[in-house]
Amino acid sequence: MPENRQPRPVESSRIRVFKPQLVLLALCALNLSFLCGQERKAPSLDLDSLHVLDAIADSLIAADSLAIEPSSARIDSIYPFIRYAENQLRFYGKDYERSGYAEFFKAMDEVRQGKNRKIKILHIGGSHVQADVWSGETRRLLREWSRVEGERGFVFPQKLARSNGSPNFLVSYAGRWSHCKNISPTTREPIGLAGVTASTSDTLARLVITLVGENHAEFPYPQYRFTRAKIFHQADSASFEVSLDTSVAHQKLTSAEWGYAEFSFQEPQTRLPLRIRKTAPHQVRFALHGISLENEAPGFNYSAVGVNGATVGAFLRCSLLERHLRLFQPDLVIFSLGVNDSRYVPFIAQTYEKNYDALIAIIKAAAPNAAILFTTNSDNFRRRWRVNANTPIARDVLIRLAKRHNAAVWDLFNVMGGLGSFKLWRDANLARRDRVHFNRQGYRLIGKLMFEAIIDSYETRFGARSAKRSRF
Repeated sequence: MPENRQPRPVESSRIRVFKPQLVLLALCALNLSFLCGQERKAPSLDLDSLHVLDAIADSLIAADSLAIEPSSARIDSIYPFIRYAENQLRFYGKDYERSGYAEFFKAMDEVRQGKNRKIKILHIGGSHVQADVWSGETRRLLREWSRVEGERGFVFPQKLARSNGSPNFLVSYAGRWSHCKNISPTTREPIGLAGVTASTSDTLARLVITLVGENHAEFPYPQYRFTRAKIFHQADSASFEVSLDTSVAHQKLTSAEWGYAEFSFQEPQTRLPLRIRKTAPHQVRFALHGISLENEAPGFNYSAVGVNGATVGAFLRCSLLERHLRLFQPDLVIFSLGVNDSRYVPFIAQTYEKNYDALIAIIKAAAPNAAILFTTNSDNFRRRWRVNANTPIARDVLIRLAKRHNAAVWDLFNVMGGLGSFKLWRDANLARRDRVHFNRQGYRLIGKLMFEAIIDSYETRFGARSAKRSRF
């Protein structure tokens, strides 16, 4: 990618200032049930507790970042601090043909040629991914590039966990729900791919998921539809039954082995109204692990799973992760974990690397043919004022992992501009004041950059440029 390529101007916006008082309220809530809906004493501020506190702040910051007022002003800056020449996927493995990338790019080529091929991408991360703006922008651009709808894929209604979620689907519910997250080192609840489990003992519980398009979302986003919906849940004799609260014709099948109920429709749907019922005396609760919205259309299934405050080790606590991965079978797994691992003292690089090795082992056991892409940590500051010198150390770890696991790296850290570059992004109105998170237009820019890196690698592989390429 040429260094002098200029990005398309991005719409500016006015962002409401995040109120630190909300964090104080959140800290007080530690005496309440902020993780599993159970009363507990406020924990001591060890490393795990700091991760949890930051997860609360992440949620509040991310939720506040959605409150963007439209403005006609535009940014005309060319963002000279972005290193466009670094915006590429670098393959560090020894065997490209067996890495999963050869098949992944072949599948992209078949979709581009109009063949009936589905491509599944799984993006795992922390708060950068949970808000689904970065991943949502890449998803949107891949759909435009492929010229077919694809499917929305795996989602979790974060509203049940009292947190922020993707802006391209709406969540409404009734009844009392509790939740557990993988960021809690003491949780005993089975957790799967979503990194969150929401449960209820309320026999009148309801849940409605509505996919919304560009007429409803807070930024332009295409409408997705589904003809199948898999509800991943606790599937044993103690579980309530899940059904559809609709007169729309549908069929239902259940799989106790994989732990889901599937509803299929003759006509594409955008709304999924679920009803939770107690149908036998021995049933005591319902635990939701996630929802997969699917159809028969070719194209991309880009599923983003993120948990505010998550570390690499947090996803090792997901006891159902391998089961869900075996069913999902991703073609590409993108890892965007590490900011929360590296923001604290001491940062033990060996532990970070060991945890990543263990997580990749789970991926390879469940989906051995999946290509793996590491995104290096975005530049960030510790407690707003100190450059996080652990970021380049974490980057080196990812390069070692890529060499060992036959994987590729997208070096977001260098693309941003390197150490201390977050301040430049903030000055350009692309980032939040906390010097860790980006605002909406910053995340969208990151999503565009990653899309460009993926497409450039595909085009290099096949030696041709796209005729209708989405450019900045």
